[in-house]
Amino acid sequence: MSLPVTRNSHSPKAMRLMPLAVLALGAWFAGACAGRAESLSDGTDGSSGAGGSLGASGASSIAGAPGAGASAIAAGAGGESNVCDGVDCPSIVCAEGSEPVVPAGACCATCQCKQACLPCPVDTHAEAQAGQCCPSCVPSNPPPLSCEAGKMQYAALRAQFLEKYSEGCSADSQCLTMTVANACENCQPVALTSAAAMFFSGNTSSAAATDCVACPSVAIPPCVPPPAPVCINNFCKLPG
Repeated sequence: MSLPVTRNSHSPKAMRLMPLAVLALGAWFAGACAGRAESLSDGTDGSSGAGGSLGASGASSIAGAPGAGASAIAAGAGGESNVCDGVDCPSIVCAEGSEPVVPAGACCATCQCKQACLPCPVDTHAEAQAGQCCPSCVPSNPPPLSCEAGKMQYAALRAQFLEKYSEGCSADSQCLTMTVANACENCQPVALTSAAAMFFSGNTSSAAATDCVACPSVAIPPCVPPPAPVCINNFCKLPG
């Protein structure tokens, strides 16, 4: 498109033609830009798609950021409740008066009493009983054994003490005999090593005071002197 040219820009005719020229030039630029915009949107080389995708990508990334944050928050909120999804809890059968309850922070249920259990009185302690919700209160100091049961318990301990304190000799002179007299036995001779004889006496006396407390007191007759001990295979023994 050619524009009208005037030799005298100050002539009245030129002044009338310039607004028309400016309007024509503006129309030409508008048409050119419209054509360019149409060519960009309708282009077949993919460049317009790239331009469009850039805008879409920018919009997508901006819009996607809050979505990703929301998903992370949702995952964090649900993560705590999903910790137990892979836990295989065993089936439990609660005793009468109790019910299965999942404690805070746990995945599996445990049996808990439906009502609070009463504390045990003084000199007793709680012991769980099979099939019962609350434990039973049992005496902290059980009653003493009968005389016969106490003597049996003492005899087992005495045999252990005798084996321990009669070992370690290499000659007869390292052994001695003593008679034991306490609430569980009277005048029973034993062969011990000289170094451990006092330990045997103290341990058996302490055991007898506990095990045979229910036995009646008896007069201890004078004990017959025991025979001289011998050392056999590193153990002090009575002869015979």
